Amino acid sequence: MANPATGSSTSQELQKQINPLAVTSFVLACIALFLALLGALYAGNQTRVNNVHGVIRALVVLVTYLGPIAMGIGAMYYGNQALEQIESNRQTQRGDGFGVFAALMGMLTVVIAGCETFAFVIWPLL
Repeated sequence: MANPATGSSTSQELQKQINPLAVTSFVLACIALFLALLGALYAGNQTRVNNVHGVIRALVVLVTYLGPIAMGIGAMYYGNQALEQIESNRQTQRGDGFGVFAALMGMLTVVIAGCETFAFVIWPLL
């Protein structure tokens, strides 16, 4: 059955390969958002963070605050790269929804983790 808007059939759409970079960036964005939310929950109990010292504190800060920022930026970049690849190969690839949501979730993650980093790591040092 042909789609009147695009003129293509549903079976032709299903035969297109989903761009692996789009799926990878979406998974990366999901992991980054999970870690950012985990950092928000962990930072809610600030006494736990303040009682941890040395290498363990550095790992907590790296994993729950700075890691999601880097992963969110990576998800935005790779999501946009996937969208460019899909647009240039529209006849053979699909999956632009993964790329769009990876970029959006990456931006949200960077905002959440950036606020957490400022509030719980940088602000106490000032």
